[in-house]
Amino acid sequence: MFYLNMSNRNHGVRSIIQKVCYYNLAWKNDFFTNCLVKK
Repeated sequence: MFYLNMSNRNHGVRSIIQKVCYYNLAWKNDFFTNCLVKK
């Protein structure tokens, strides 16, 4: 039970980190694209 709880929590943390990384990449891509277009 404890092991399942820990793995479940780790999975939640991992998915949150993946979402944050994905949003960071999307924001950086938009930022660079806008800069290149403006130049």
